[in-house]
Amino acid sequence: MKENWSLRDHQVPVVKWFVNSSIGPIRGTELRTGSGKSICAVGACISLHKPSLVICSGLLDQWKENFLNITDIKENELFCIQ
Repeated sequence: MKENWSLRDHQVPVVKWFVNSSIGPIRGTELRTGSGKSICAVGACISLHKPSLVICSGLLDQWKENFLNITDIKENELFCIQ
C-alpha cells in the first residue's frame, strides 16, 4: 500500500476478515454502496502478498484505478480481459 494511503476505520476489520477467514479461498462481503468494497479487496490482495485474480462483471475501470492508486503496481503489470 502506498505510504500516503490508508484504509478507513470501518474497512480494517473487513480486510482482516478477507485475509484471516477460514472459509476457504473465495470470499465476499456485503457493504453499502460507496463504502469501499473494492478498496477492501485491494487491501486484502496487498496483505496476502500473493498474485491475485479479480473477476468482476462490471466496474473494471474502478478496479483498475483502485489498484493503480493504492498500490505501487504499474499499469503494464495489470492484465485485464473484457
